[in-house]
Amino acid sequence: DDTDNATAAAPDADAATDATVTAAAAAADAADADAAAFADLAATDLECRGFASLPVSAAASEAAARAFAAARLAFDGLEAGPPPLGGRTTDSANASGLHRAGALSSYNACREGFVFSNGDSYGVDGVPEFEPATIALLSAASAAARSLFAALERQMQLPAGWFEACFGPLADHSQWHLKRYCPEAAPPHATTADGRRVMLPVHSDPSLLSLVLHDAPGRQPGGLGLECMVGGAAGGAAAAWEPVAEHGHGVATVLVGGSRCGLSHTHARSTHGGVAHED
Repeated sequence: DDTDNATAAAPDADAATDATVTAAAAAADAADADAAAFADLAATDLECRGFASLPVSAAASEAAARAFAAARLAFDGLEAGPPPLGGRTTDSANASGLHRAGALSSYNACREGFVFSNGDSYGVDGVPEFEPATIALLSAASAAARSLFAALERQMQLPAGWFEACFGPLADHSQWHLKRYCPEAAPPHATTADGRRVMLPVHSDPSLLSLVLHDAPGRQPGGLGLECMVGGAAGGAAAAWEPVAEHGHGVATVLVGGSRCGLSHTHARSTHGGVAHED
């Protein structure tokens, strides 16, 4: 009798497994729905303002933290430095590798770092985690970008997958950067009216969209000096600089690039952005 009771009370392993799988699938569906909702909100902001904040998944946030940690180690070990871009291509549109401050274009006058173009990846001597960590971050960032493109396709009433069908797979037609700023490289005259040093001059990106993640835990208020110009359209409010709302591993700042503007029949326009450093 005791044996029979014990047997009857034992859980059904298959049922437990099925319940776990079902719960995991439901959680994944909910996460996908949240991601789509966040992307739809960001797409609306992009159309109205030219920039937006996009919360990213916990997995993407963790990937960002690991990649930034690996990049810090790589920078620490590269003070002597290889040649710019480590002997790889120096065509800025397709460049991959390390560059020092001042390389490739005037926009890098005060920043240096690693560039990855069109699916390229590479390692750094002495930092074995660098390549897998950066691959994971680029994969997570690409997923966030795809969610935004899907939201824009819905908003613009385009077929699903239209952007990648027209411009090619995102992984093979994109450029990613891991950069750090070099305040000591800023020329003394490059200051704002309130005395802040300009680390990145006013510009718009030659892209469809740009996603920016800052190296800080979670989601923090403000943009660490990143500002975007709002207003200035004919008949509208005067142009003014506005700090982005949030920064950190858990949120991406999304900017409309110059290429995106030519695709939209609405009032979207490329974002003019810049970075000012406060001592």
